[in-house]
Amino acid sequence: MFLKKYTFQILILLHVLIGALAISRSFVFAYSLLLLLGFFQIITSKNKLNLPIYWCSYAMCTEVLFRMTKGVIFYEYIKYLCILFMIAGIVTQKSKNRNSYSYVIYIFLLLISIIFAQQDSFNAFRQEVAFNLSGPILLGIASIYLYKKVFSVNQILELFKIALLPIISILVYLLLYTPSISQITFVSGANFESTGGFGPNQVSTILGFGIFIFLVLLIYKKKFTNFLILDFLIFGFLIYRELLTFSRGGLIGGVFAAILIIIYYLKSKPNFIINFIRIILVTFVFGSILFNYTSEQTDGILTYRYEGKDTFGVKRKDISSNRFSYANDELNIFLDNPFFGAGVGGSKYIREKTSYHKGSTHNELTRMLSEHGLIGVFLLIFLITTPLKHVFKNRKFTEYSFSLAFFFLWFLTINHSAMRLAFPSIVYGLSLINVKKIKS
Repeated sequence: MFLKKYTFQILILLHVLIGALAISRSFVFAYSLLLLLGFFQIITSKNKLNLPIYWCSYAMCTEVLFRMTKGVIFYEYIKYLCILFMIAGIVTQKSKNRNSYSYVIYIFLLLISIIFAQQDSFNAFRQEVAFNLSGPILLGIASIYLYKKVFSVNQILELFKIALLPIISILVYLLLYTPSISQITFVSGANFESTGGFGPNQVSTILGFGIFIFLVLLIYKKKFTNFLILDFLIFGFLIYRELLTFSRGGLIGGVFAAILIIIYYLKSKPNFIINFIRIILVTFVFGSILFNYTSEQTDGILTYRYEGKDTFGVKRKDISSNRFSYANDELNIFLDNPFFGAGVGGSKYIREKTSYHKGSTHNELTRMLSEHGLIGVFLLIFLITTPLKHVFKNRKFTEYSFSLAFFFLWFLTINHSAMRLAFPSIVYGLSLINVKKIKS
């Protein structure tokens, strides 16, 4: 619909250039401002082409680059920008889906936690509201806009290609401006040196999404660059940089979600078992070669990381990098504040005063319980059951594997990286769409 072969190749080259120039904070600042053009395009086109989701899919993949380079206007800029895109889409679209307005109630119930906030200063309160509620609110607004919208497979694959563009910029930036492997001291923990000094969890999440996209494009026989060999080179380098983050969540989530789509796709074709085994073997061999090569570059520490061992090869008692401890603390906070929770940002506030586990949580599920109490329990049940019910009802009429894959991308991401990025909010909204085999 949007992409022409040669135009898209120019866009790829442009994003290679963006990655090379991203060392300049002023350039990144100007680049981030340019994304505001999406709002005006949505308004002036009266949203005839479902532009908000294309703009949001692009923007959510730029978020890591902006934070990595510290050139963005403000930290949560992309989340607010995506909210702006989605609201513009809701306002300008002709047909309204009243069933989606259950997510309005969801947003309202989220805001109750503000009343019970415990921060000592207004500035701390403002930061915690922005950090903890912007992602869940974006999820609600994205769900209102996307609920039961119809897309063809080709439109979704086109959306994937658009989302890959800023990931190309990220790869170029990591290649040019992070230390060489020989200069990095690896330990069996998430690696900040290989991710431009920014959170490995978040970088891993977006790179894992890139891996998911490449696998889906390959199974549907769609080329990204129009050259299969070049696609494989980019795909291989993407996996390599993903492994170097030493954050496992993004890779696991991306591969698992892709497997769901691959199985569904192959089941619709003849010789399912043979084709499935063939793809598994090729993927296993390709992945094993890359993993072993990368592990050798890190003196075997990468293997220790995935085996749940420390830097010296000793099995860790907690293979979750203290995530179980954070979750246990937050469950205790929930039990102490069962009705309305500890308020927005309350779990971090209480843990920093009473526990060894400082900082923000990695798990959105336990954060919802500890900060929203029984309301959080209700909201989690709603968030989990609604897309699954949607998939169950439409599985005979749609390519439901896409919705299921988006749901698991959301669920797995919020369990290792909470909702620090706009990414899980947008992919949750995508789990509510209908993907049909119709012409674009």
